[in-house]
Amino acid sequence: FDSKGVLQFGALTVSEILVSQYNTSEPRMPMQSVSSVVCDERSGVPITWDNLFLDKRVGLSRLGDATEAALAAVAPPDRMRDWQRQGQFAPVEINFKAWIPTAEGIELHFPEFQFGGGLKVVTVPWTQVADQIRPEFAPIMH
Repeated sequence: FDSKGVLQFGALTVSEILVSQYNTSEPRMPMQSVSSVVCDERSGVPITWDNLFLDKRVGLSRLGDATEAALAAVAPPDRMRDWQRQGQFAPVEINFKAWIPTAEGIELHFPEFQFGGGLKVVTVPWTQVADQIRPEFAPIMH
């Protein structure tokens, strides 16, 4: 097992993406996973979809739509169809576990098993979710 974290400081936030790799002699190894934590630098409280979005379901729906559009541009149609059937773009937290805020938007990190081999990264521009960001977190969009 090996892991590497990258700490990032942004407007109002301290965040970290942690990429881990597990390797054995078993088939389909090594396997990578990704996780994150985003905290409010003012209080140290974790920022989650519950306290970032005004309406979590709407916010997660926008993330799902943007992820689907980004992957549709690079994935074969049969893979897209499989991911849609499996609910990989559904507006549920488990589909969007690892993320950090960046100047460009919400940077989503996906483990290799969610969308095929390898880790995937999709950035959802702030313009697509700005109306769902709680006013106290508006500065993270700049």
